[in-house]
Amino acid sequence: MTIELEQDAKAGFSASDCSAAFYEDSQVKLWNGDCREILPTIRGVDCVVTDPPYFLPAAHYAVRGQTSKSIGDLSILEHYFRGLLQEIYDCLTPEGVAYVFCDGQSYPIFHRVGYSQWKRIRPLIWDKGTSVNGYAWRHQHELIAYMEKDGSPKVPTGDGDVLRENAVKVADREHLAEKPSKLIMRLIQKSTKEGQTILDPFAGCGSALLAARDCGRKAIGIEMETKYCQIAVRRIHGELMAGNSRIS
Repeated sequence: MTIELEQDAKAGFSASDCSAAFYEDSQVKLWNGDCREILPTIRGVDCVVTDPPYFLPAAHYAVRGQTSKSIGDLSILEHYFRGLLQEIYDCLTPEGVAYVFCDGQSYPIFHRVGYSQWKRIRPLIWDKGTSVNGYAWRHQHELIAYMEKDGSPKVPTGDGDVLRENAVKVADREHLAEKPSKLIMRLIQKSTKEGQTILDPFAGCGSALLAARDCGRKAIGIEMETKYCQIAVRRIHGELMAGNSRIS
């Protein structure tokens, strides 16, 4: 079914099934639950912008000294993301696109599992501007897997595939992997029009939902952890009360 956002706000209700939203207003709908259970109920989305957990399991790293590295380690991610990309593909309209944050280890998996289904998959580079002190070469960028379905329109552009936006300062983050609103807005504005619908199945503290709303789009989010749903709702209400203007 195509998701239609209701006019009545429903805040603070933790969903026990896919039909009840944790929060809902005229532009934003947020579910508290497992995206693999909720995604099959969503259809007709124009664009997905999301940042899934793309690292290998933490328990795996805890015993790294006791085991040998193997390319087979990546099969843990491949199995999960094969199913996830299929769910994302099914949620989108025939003209839809997806932006999925990843890194150098996980991007090849997205390309491998999606190559035969999506019209085009290519990496975008997010240059954060600075790196964190440490050893050898430090990370200053993340990758974004950009994926187009067969019906996605050609968008005339002179924009390069390196996007330079400062990362959210660690002290200012409400989620460990929080992404800057300006970066998300650039992705949304590139691939959608006002009034269209953005989906983030790993909504975290709601940055993509806020960016979509501020760009004049509708937003659907799914987040498993209740505490981040609560933060997202607080941010939505806080920005509304602060009188943030919509960005066109």
